[in-house]
Amino acid sequence: MQSTIDIVIGYSLTSKGDTEKKKATVSPYTHYLTDVQFIVPSLEKAVVYRAAGRGKDSDKLSVGCASANFIRKHSYDSGLSPRFVGFGIREFLHFVGFECGLSQVYFPSSLWLNPSDAVDLREVLMLEGTSAPSALAYFSEGFSAEDLEAYTTLVKGWSPHKDAERDANLSFMFGSLFWLWGNP
Repeated sequence: MQSTIDIVIGYSLTSKGDTEKKKATVSPYTHYLTDVQFIVPSLEKAVVYRAAGRGKDSDKLSVGCASANFIRKHSYDSGLSPRFVGFGIREFLHFVGFECGLSQVYFPSSLWLNPSDAVDLREVLMLEGTSAPSALAYFSEGFSAEDLEAYTTLVKGWSPHKDAERDANLSFMFGSLFWLWGNP
């Protein structure tokens, strides 16, 4: 059996143009991947990639391509199977895959077209008919007094894909609450 590595993902998006016409659609066609934060619990490692300074005139890879390299290095190239954890995981992987295709950067199709293990917290928490504030309030009971303070700060006024670090830290807290990487 192949070993698994957990990769927590938080990301932020910026609209490519007039959002009124595209309000219902969030895709690589309508938005840019702005910032990404990865947390790898087993390595006690956090990495952030920001779009600032990664423009067309830069020699740095785009945020999506840098993300692909990070994911590949810490999973595929190491013989580990990734388990992605975060909000909107499949959409994130499509953003990365599209950017890599356009930039001719290798990102294995098995990692983005049909990931075998992805815990999309949006699907887990936002059950049909449940609002985000209701779901977030419900889970506040599961945290210790120390963690509750951090959790309360993270969820106050929270909306996904506006702040990559906030999304990643919130995803990490839920992963711990749900024992995804062992006893919290």
